[in-house]
Amino acid sequence: MLSPPSVSPALAHSRQWLEKAVIGLNLCPFAKAPHVKGQIRWVLSPASTPEALMAELVAELNFLAQANPDEVTCT
Repeated sequence: MLSPPSVSPALAHSRQWLEKAVIGLNLCPFAKAPHVKGQIRWVLSPASTPEALMAELVAELNFLAQANPDEVTCT
């Protein structure tokens, strides 16, 4: 389920972790640019089984493979 990070507490916490840990500690030098440009796709999974999660992961990877990189660079 695609949802803005501000709508879901889980996504809001994930965004905060990205900003403070990943970007703040420079753990990934590639994370800041797509974050600043709003090119990160935030998705909350309702999957409750490994199989359902795997299906969602495959669908998301397919989405990213077809996405315009000027709009979405990572998920």
